Amino acid sequence: MEKELNEQDSLRLITEMITQARSNFQKGRGDGIVFWGYTIAIIALANFVLLQIFGYQPAIYWVWALTIPIFIIHYMIELKRGKKALVKNGINEIIGHVWFAYAISSAVFVTSIFIIGTWDSVVFLLINPALIGMSGLCIYVTGRVCRFKPFVYGAYVFWCGALISAIILVVCHAIDFQFLILALCMIIGFVTPGHILNRKVDQDV
Repeated sequence: MEKELNEQDSLRLITEMITQARSNFQKGRGDGIVFWGYTIAIIALANFVLLQIFGYQPAIYWVWALTIPIFIIHYMIELKRGKKALVKNGINEIIGHVWFAYAISSAVFVTSIFIIGTWDSVVFLLINPALIGMSGLCIYVTGRVCRFKPFVYGAYVFWCGALISAIILVVCHAIDFQFLILALCMIIGFVTPGHILNRKVDQDV
């Protein structure tokens, strides 16, 4: 007959499960975070350079279509990696669902903007501040759930970046500098915490 757990044993078991889940998250997410951080930063910088060379033309923004095949390939790789994982936990799944929902919501948001406005419409000026702010939300949730403060600080970087993007629009009436801000946010608020996470995992091994 199985022994019933008392209150202290139950709390200890739950704590151990959460600790193990956070450890598993740390071991599996750092590389993906760094990869996407650099990917988005590079595309943002490419968009900025193209704007400087060719000016404001609709075709320039199609550079972001590169994220679609990259996302599909990366998602399939992560899916295969997840199937091979020996330990699966709720925290990994929650964070994965949060970021998947963010990717779909971002795609729907951008598509909706393209449907309701022309390429030079004022609604396009809202894309970068909105997406940067939404990214901050996901990063904050990730940091809090995993109790990893660099992500929490990274979220504040993104939120500040969203506000700065809006201010620059009002002052300079230009969209190109938004992509520089996005690239900086990705490097400071996303890539850097990802490297810190990887280094922490290596030290704990």
